Amino acid sequence: MARRNLHGLELHDRGRTFLLTPTSWMRPGSCRPLSWADVLDLWETLWLSPSSLQELRLFWARQRPAEACRAVTRMSDAELRQAILKMLRGGHATLGVRAGGVTAEQLKAIMPNALLSDINAALGPLNTAMDKHGIDSAPKRAAFLAQLTVESQQLSHTVESLRYTHAERLKDVFGSKYFPTVESAKPYVKNAEKLANYVYGSKNGNNQPGDGWAYRGRGYIQVTGRANYRDVGYEANPDALLTPAGAADSAAAYWEKRKLNEASATWLERPAFDLVTKKVNAKKLEATARWQAYLRAKKALSPK
Repeated sequence: MARRNLHGLELHDRGRTFLLTPTSWMRPGSCRPLSWADVLDLWETLWLSPSSLQELRLFWARQRPAEACRAVTRMSDAELRQAILKMLRGGHATLGVRAGGVTAEQLKAIMPNALLSDINAALGPLNTAMDKHGIDSAPKRAAFLAQLTVESQQLSHTVESLRYTHAERLKDVFGSKYFPTVESAKPYVKNAEKLANYVYGSKNGNNQPGDGWAYRGRGYIQVTGRANYRDVGYEANPDALLTPAGAADSAAAYWEKRKLNEASATWLERPAFDLVTKKVNAKKLEATARWQAYLRAKKALSPK
């Protein structure tokens, strides 16, 4: 259903409202805001004019003021026209991102080994966090959820496991900088808190005794270090990242602040995706698993 109000044109789709306002429409090239008369003219010619459809295709205003959604830029005029007409007639239209966010079925397709209980717990917080932090198109969400697939072990972990049972593995993971010999790693075997305070105690803004443990990797994207917790708004309450809401919000905030929305705005080839991975995990651990998750996400989230 569509109707005009004093502020613009409202499009209603399954309980969600999309408001197109005069100031949120921009002409390609000149970047001049369309006047209210231009908006009305676009509305009147929407059913007939390919040029108007092209302008709508380039700048589609969504829920947040002054923010344009470019999720439909790759749709053909015919596809876009059909989707718009369906929405205006009160139906459900998918414009790059499904109304209501990612579904449980899509999340399961991306994370096939995730427990249904973990998916149900994470789904609402993830959609809320993605909307809040601008992860608002299929390519962005695919890259984000692919990284979360590995970081959270398919939603099963919201805290970094630092309990190692073998000194050899400790040396392999943290390297000779921390453990020049296998013998030097032995005091940290099966002692997660001691290990965290040793390897994280003076990095990523940690500057107080016990910070390494207090600000160890948590959340769906394993935010680590006092400075990073501060950046995502959880320095005073690090344990909040153990909850689905905190785990999702901190991950999405980290993604936004590292400018990964810009890096993932279009569908990526492997080299570009690996650069995203490096910003999430400097050592690019499990890079192939992340890429495979991205391919699953691309298939699950691409418009049908």
